[in-house]
Amino acid sequence: MLSRIGTIELAEGLPHPLINGVWHKQSPETGRAYMIADFDESNIDTLLNYAKQAELMSVYHESPFQSWGHFVLHPASFPNGNAGMKVCVDKASKKGFV
Repeated sequence: MLSRIGTIELAEGLPHPLINGVWHKQSPETGRAYMIADFDESNIDTLLNYAKQAELMSVYHESPFQSWGHFVLHPASFPNGNAGMKVCVDKASKKGFV
């Protein structure tokens, strides 16, 4: 069934996200454990190191936004706004997190 759904997504031009070249619905990576933590610009390195040591898939921030409608980041956690979040994401990417 999943293969058929994937075929329809592609045929209809719908989003079809991949993880390491495999459709996310069929990727073994999606079942891996991850850390839920309120990371910010000042603690991201520490949390990424803990996640790496535990062989977790990623670090997930449960509520980084002041507003989900406009996706404005909390300034206490991300004083540099989107640029600060990008620094965190770039650091995670360099460590091999998805």
